[in-house]
Amino acid sequence: MTQEPLNEAQQRLVDSHDGIYKVDAGPGTGKTRSVTQRFADILDTEDVEPEDLLLLTFTDNAAEEMKERVVTSCDREPRKLRDAPISTFHSLAKRIVTENGFDVPRALGIDETVTSSTRLIEQQVLQEQRFREFLDQFISENSQYNDVFRSVDDRSSLLGLVGSLGSKGVAPTEDGWYRDTGNYLDGDLDDFMDRASERNKPNQGARGPKNSDLKNDITGMSDKPLRPEDPNRDEMCGENQVEQEYIRRAFGEDRQELKDFIHDLYLEYLRYSLSRNFLNIVLLPVLAYVLLCEEDSVRSRLTYDYTMVDEFQDTNEVQLKMAMLLSDGNIAVVGDEKQSIYGFRHAEVENIRSFEQRLRTYRQELNSDKQRIDYGVDEVEEISLRQNYRSTQQILDFSEKALTLPATKEEYIDAERALERVTSLRSNTDTQSTVQMFQSDAEVEAVLHKIQEVVDSDEHAVDGETLDYGDIAVLSRTREFALDLRRKASEHGIPVAIEGGMELFVTRPGILLLAWLRIVESRKPDRGWAVVLEEAGYTKTEMEHILEEEDYPQNMLEFKDELEAAPDISTIAATVFRRHRVENALADRITHVLQDVFDSTYRNTRGLIRFIEDSIESGATYDVDTSTRQETVTAQTIHSAKGLEYPAVFVADINQDRFPSTNSSSSAIQFDEMTGIRNTKEYDPDHQFVFRNWKTFLASKVKGNEHDEERRLLYVAMTRAENHLFLSASKERPSRFFRNLDAPVENVEPDLEDVELETVDHAELTVDEPETRSAVRKSPSSEADLDPEPVGRGVEFGRKVHAFAERYARGEDVEPSEEIRGDAENVMELIDSLDGELRAEVPIKIPEDGDDRKTLYSGKIDLLHITNDKVEIIDWKTDRTRANHEQHQKQLDVYRKGIEKIYDGRDVGKRVFYTSG
Repeated sequence: MTQEPLNEAQQRLVDSHDGIYKVDAGPGTGKTRSVTQRFADILDTEDVEPEDLLLLTFTDNAAEEMKERVVTSCDREPRKLRDAPISTFHSLAKRIVTENGFDVPRALGIDETVTSSTRLIEQQVLQEQRFREFLDQFISENSQYNDVFRSVDDRSSLLGLVGSLGSKGVAPTEDGWYRDTGNYLDGDLDDFMDRASERNKPNQGARGPKNSDLKNDITGMSDKPLRPEDPNRDEMCGENQVEQEYIRRAFGEDRQELKDFIHDLYLEYLRYSLSRNFLNIVLLPVLAYVLLCEEDSVRSRLTYDYTMVDEFQDTNEVQLKMAMLLSDGNIAVVGDEKQSIYGFRHAEVENIRSFEQRLRTYRQELNSDKQRIDYGVDEVEEISLRQNYRSTQQILDFSEKALTLPATKEEYIDAERALERVTSLRSNTDTQSTVQMFQSDAEVEAVLHKIQEVVDSDEHAVDGETLDYGDIAVLSRTREFALDLRRKASEHGIPVAIEGGMELFVTRPGILLLAWLRIVESRKPDRGWAVVLEEAGYTKTEMEHILEEEDYPQNMLEFKDELEAAPDISTIAATVFRRHRVENALADRITHVLQDVFDSTYRNTRGLIRFIEDSIESGATYDVDTSTRQETVTAQTIHSAKGLEYPAVFVADINQDRFPSTNSSSSAIQFDEMTGIRNTKEYDPDHQFVFRNWKTFLASKVKGNEHDEERRLLYVAMTRAENHLFLSASKERPSRFFRNLDAPVENVEPDLEDVELETVDHAELTVDEPETRSAVRKSPSSEADLDPEPVGRGVEFGRKVHAFAERYARGEDVEPSEEIRGDAENVMELIDSLDGELRAEVPIKIPEDGDDRKTLYSGKIDLLHITNDKVEIIDWKTDRTRANHEQHQKQLDVYRKGIEKIYDGRDVGKRVFYTSG
């Protein structure tokens, strides 16, 4: 199908190559197409190669989509285009650090190194598990901070605090803070006092001055205990204001102990992670930033001729600085401040709102000790994409109102001023359109009632075609409404599927797998047996007898033996699911998640059980590919719907305390650029009690509650609709957002009809064709049946030898530590004897056909030695004996199959090299 030509603004973006550009690209304005066309146009018209262009975005799916669009838009060789640096910030940071940052921790005073085998932990549950393990050790070794710990009730929140600091580029060193970034912990006094002056002005009433917003906001200060000597609200306030003395005292609080605590916690967490050969998405960007600042040669080698950042409104400070450090001066950022909704992930809307100012400020900062940014940043050209290709004009105009809605009774929004920054959009469609608001005593049922009215309705037809269930999405602020909607829908046969994350391990496949793992591992085995016995149809009385007598069915005991013999988690999962005839997207996703956990942490079965249990306890969600489902209403959170579009959208649950959200951070230690690092609670050893910190409370009220992001979130929700937009609330508790929208509200008394559809059962997310199931993923090491008796010198020793071998093979001037010197000298002798090309730590994926599904082996080859006629696979082993030699050879046989396919026509050899000599 021929695409229509680019509009004038899009073409201007595509044609504008050299210089710095800020592109205001609202929803539905063809941003992705324009960005990828620009990428292709630069390749076609400038003297550059694909590897000279950097295109950054925020999800793997978005990066992959852009890459495919570039491939279809360019005349260049597809293989080179697919290798082009089009990626997420996290992928870029990982590549920078693991390929170039071996010694970067030393810039922070940390002796540990990074290697290309350093594992990246991305699963949130796994990150929190590892952090708790670290925290237990840190607490036991740092008793001087016991009083601080007594005030921290949710210790996992400290990981989020580290992430917040890292997003600013704040990093600890052995004797302080990297590049004086510790100043961030103090806050900004001038900004704070300006804000205090604004919020502490008496309001004007009909009868004269009234209380200031700040005085009103500290009404609840005594809701939690204060120390006897602390001031109360009456002491702090004059007639209409908070006294200036207390505002200054609040900001000037002595926080040295707290800052020391954060410094030591952060530094030791970095040490802990690196010593165990893992990093997570919290630490990775910080190390990448430090590396780019410190290593001129690395920065020069990685500089790109052209840099583009998509979804720029979602970037944070360290990401913008990284983009600047990697650029040769030609930068294009594309985004929309109206769609900045990821503040909880540390995104900073000011990056796009104050782009020009931040470029100047960051350039000056990065060049303060030496020149790192050698291009000018004073001239920034702005391009606005105004043509909308998604929504009707009625929906676009109505959506803008979301940006002017007061969130509370007291909040005043100057609508004219709020809309000054907004680029209004023009629709290119004149199709039939609806904007409706409704409320009900039974909102969930009312939404379903309205959905039934829309489906197959001529009134809501689009281009002559009536809508089906698959054309409809229900968006809400939280997942709870989607869950309630699905439960009620299932009672009436209405097809509703939750997208954007599912609690995998509370589904039937997850529960069954956990049960069998508990049985195999003898970890809470009775709970496991209870599940599988009930699944098999045993009565409660029969189950009680079996459990009491441990008289388990013979066929189940034989199955337990089969699982115990399985080599890896993928095989265990596949065996369990096959026994229980579970073949669907949920089972595939569970297998993938657990294999990823194993690959990134080498967790054993007991560790995987803990991971599943923690996932259930925390309500962790995982994306599930449900693309096989048809004619199903999509229910999802607004955050997960960003970037999507539907003919009909219901924005639901616009109720008090739900939307806008009234949740504020409950973390005991909080960080904000204005107020700095703060402890909301203090342990008083004299009273042996944890009291509220009045200074932090007052400082937080000076900052005030920010509802702008909630308004932007509502705008994002509304602009997902192409033709029909519905907004709903409970009749009893509609929020200010709902009540302040200027539109008639219909009262709905739902009358639901049962539906019979000739479709597959959607409850289990069934995949119709077995061949579409994903491969069983394994590590090549799973093919080896290793002697369980210890024959090596520990994981840490092996890691150090591998890290040394990798760096030496890459040609680095590296000196081994005394601990591994003997092994390292043997490694050096071998490497020096090799006369071909050397490639160290080579990642490889090897697919292999099976009886009912493929197996995908994934691992890393320690060293490839490549000559014109032969390729040799070399595997470093630190074993003291040769007891496992035959099994090591089996592992290399798997690698050899893959290498033979890649280097077709060359002989492929394999060698197990024992570093002990």
